[in-house]
Amino acid sequence: MEQRAPGEGRSHLGILGVIAAIAASFLMFGPLRAWMQRAFSARIEKFQPTQGRRVAVAGVRMLTRLIPGVIGGVIVIETARALGLLAGAGVSVARAFWLALVAYLLVDGFASGLFAPREPAWRLAPIDAAKGRRISRIVLFIVAIVGANAVLAAIVRALGGGASIVEAASGVASILVGGLFFALCEKGHWASAPNDGPQPEPVGAGPWPTLRFAGRALGVAIMASALAGHVNLAAFLANRLYFLALLLAFAWFLRAALKEIAAWADRRLRAGKAGTAPTAEGSKTFEIWIGAGVDAALLLFLAPALFILAGVEWTAVRDFFLRALVGFRVGGVFISLSDVILAIAAFVGGLLFTRMLQGALQRGPLAYSRIDIGIQNSLTTLIGYAGLVAAALIALAILGVNLTNLALIAGALSVGIGFGLQSIVNNFVSGLILLFERPIKAGDWIVTASGEGVVKKISVRSTEVETFDRATIIIPNSELVASTVTNWTHKSALGRITVPVGVAYSSDPELVRETLLECARAHPLVVSYPEPFVVWTNFGASSLDFELRAFIADISRGIQVRTDLRFAIFRAFREKGIEIPFPQQDIRIRSDGAPAAIPPKDRAFPARGEAPPREADEIDAVDD
Repeated sequence: MEQRAPGEGRSHLGILGVIAAIAASFLMFGPLRAWMQRAFSARIEKFQPTQGRRVAVAGVRMLTRLIPGVIGGVIVIETARALGLLAGAGVSVARAFWLALVAYLLVDGFASGLFAPREPAWRLAPIDAAKGRRISRIVLFIVAIVGANAVLAAIVRALGGGASIVEAASGVASILVGGLFFALCEKGHWASAPNDGPQPEPVGAGPWPTLRFAGRALGVAIMASALAGHVNLAAFLANRLYFLALLLAFAWFLRAALKEIAAWADRRLRAGKAGTAPTAEGSKTFEIWIGAGVDAALLLFLAPALFILAGVEWTAVRDFFLRALVGFRVGGVFISLSDVILAIAAFVGGLLFTRMLQGALQRGPLAYSRIDIGIQNSLTTLIGYAGLVAAALIALAILGVNLTNLALIAGALSVGIGFGLQSIVNNFVSGLILLFERPIKAGDWIVTASGEGVVKKISVRSTEVETFDRATIIIPNSELVASTVTNWTHKSALGRITVPVGVAYSSDPELVRETLLECARAHPLVVSYPEPFVVWTNFGASSLDFELRAFIADISRGIQVRTDLRFAIFRAFREKGIEIPFPQQDIRIRSDGAPAAIPPKDRAFPARGEAPPREADEIDAVDD
């Protein structure tokens, strides 16, 4: 029987292992990618497209293309290395090919999420499908050319080829990359789509024209350098432009994702607080501040990569940022970038924790307790002040600020407070008095010299009161503390209303009182204790004047109850024959020949049941 060499068996085993690794990588690239698409992206796409969901779908699409390729490439390369099929220069070639594949998959996934040619509703970029496909093809061509050039250079070096081949390939690749960048930055490719609905930011505005001009200029410079024989310069510019474009695309996507996450967190925190529904102006302000914070964080995070792309050595960049993080001294001041970042993070984290605590209390214990809504608002407001002060103190402690020196600062500020900030401090202290003493609280119906309405919010400087006409009155807190304030709902919402009624002199007063009390007792908002009662106020000129006085459970609905009672009283009076009179007057108009005065006998009041005498020229008129 023929004997096989041991090395031959190991070779076959290695080939089988590599084939199995390739099969596993293809299995991950196919079924795993489809499963990830169904598990994540398909679930999000069932909902109405919003900017946040578009960003999420784009991220999922990018990851569904990237993760299987990354894992599959690692499996194949490491399996081949473990079985001895890859060694030395072969590993460099395999890694170059794998990196090129990863870059292609990454850009393909990003372009799929950004342009979404088959699903316009989920498209992040405000351009039409045809332009999106054209841009995607150009970008993928650039990635493929750069990757192919890197793989070719690795193969040439592995085979021991000359540098002239690598230089020639780099020159051709640079010319192609420069031309494609020039074509990519054409304005017509980035024109906004008119029929795709509202989009977040048109690409024809803001910094995009400047970026397009810079891209076209760099594309021309790359092609000119390569054609002039400066291949190394052209390759340097092409590679830097390529990686800079990838870095900016990644930063743009990360910026959009972080802003949406922050906006979502803010909406969730606001949702649990009573009376804090975000307005359009407040949401816009929050978006501006979050955008500024995210931009600063991204610039700090990507600064090392930008320095490296500019040609600075990695060791110099590393040492510079390490010194900045550890700290350096400028004159007599010690500055530590890590302490500054940590202090900002602690301050923001403290504010977020305070907001979460307020929302948890509003949704949890306070929501199911019997505590008055005004007390709940006062409690959450005080927690907010305490959290703000605590976060500020923690941030100052991290920065190394000696808190004992705050007394000196407070002493210096007292002079300014005495001159210019007295009213502000007065309003702030008055606000604390309002929150602790609680003469008024959110939801109270108050009457002040500035107006009448319902208290909506007690803030640091002022109190917001909404009138019944839906106007907003901003009242300084010091005015509420120093002046007289009528609070209709200070102790409870119970209050008394009065309905004046006049009846004819021929009416039975007892029947009138009984009818008024029946109408009051029949109304659902009129309480039985204290009982409603009727007051006979006066003998009027044309009527007997009564007042129906009743207590209702919610004084804020007094106008509605008065209206309902008037309808009921009018209906009951008609049914029982009780007349509601109106004022009457007799007007006598004399002719020119009439005597200056009417004799006493003519002016005498007629006997009961007898009509008064009437002159021929007398006119009776009745005024209402």
